[in-house]
Amino acid sequence: MPSISIAEELAKKQREISISEFFERNKQILGYDSPTKSLLTVVKEAVDNSLDAASDADILPEILVEVRKTDK
Repeated sequence: MPSISIAEELAKKQREISISEFFERNKQILGYDSPTKSLLTVVKEAVDNSLDAASDADILPEILVEVRKTDK
């Protein structure tokens, strides 16, 4: 029986990465692999978080989402 478990051996090979590096490596999983999908994901998360906060505070939510196309 080995003195080091497989999990411990694998853990030695891991390293910490920054949040931005994680997002960069996992764009497709997180919903940020295209500009359109990124916008949809960001708006959805903002609305979901707002609804959750309103619910936690027992406040009837009033949310307005306005998306405008702009020139770069």
